Amino acid sequence: MKADRLLDLTPIIDELGLRDKFYSFDEFTVNGKIYGLPMAGYVEGLFYNKKLLSENGIQPPQTWDELMAAAAVLKAKGIVPFALAAKDSWVINMMTNTLWVRTAGVDSVQGLLDGTKKWTDPDMLEAFSKYETLVTNKYFQEGSLALSYAEQQNKFMAGEAAFMFDGSWANTPLVDMEKSGISGDVGFMNFPDVGGPGDGYINGGWSNAYGFSKKLTDRQLVAAKAFIRQMYNEPMQKRQLLEEGMPPR
Repeated sequence: MKADRLLDLTPIIDELGLRDKFYSFDEFTVNGKIYGLPMAGYVEGLFYNKKLLSENGIQPPQTWDELMAAAAVLKAKGIVPFALAAKDSWVINMMTNTLWVRTAGVDSVQGLLDGTKKWTDPDMLEAFSKYETLVTNKYFQEGSLALSYAEQQNKFMAGEAAFMFDGSWANTPLVDMEKSGISGDVGFMNFPDVGGPGDGYINGGWSNAYGFSKKLTDRQLVAAKAFIRQMYNEPMQKRQLLEEGMPPR
């Protein structure tokens, strides 16, 4: 915004009657002006291989203890409990973010921003201690810290890992019969409860958006409006949900 390169979409949104059609513009609003249109929503959670769990007598775990018990059984049988490729740090942060919300409560996120919460608080450290358990017990695929993000999906799609913590955006390749070896066996669930004040919460949002250059020509502006009109209508949003697994904006 400081570079003044993005188009203010506020008048276009009003012209097309879309202001009340979106859940929120908060992430893309600066000084009352809207500069982005959310592409879609997302949630993060635990993907699981239904077949692997069933073959090993495991039900989708509802608690942390059940999850750890399942991981121990799987590892003992030579099955990787969790697919993880953590060369990019944000991939690790997905699960730890969910864990500290579980142990410290949903207000912990805002607390970290305003300074009322610290990384060294006992309920925050509890989350990292649980994550350390996964590392210590070698429940992740070997060499995970050196692998790029796509490798965890490849591991999971090959049927070589029972669980994978990821976002709903990963759904598309996982259920693609031409790309995935487990397309008919993919389950998705909220991360299990850990016994903390944040149990049950789901991390999600609308963090990706379409933006447009402020330097659009008149013809390009017409095209941009046509794109927005075509993209943000009920039939298209339903299609996006059914075909891509992306929640409407």
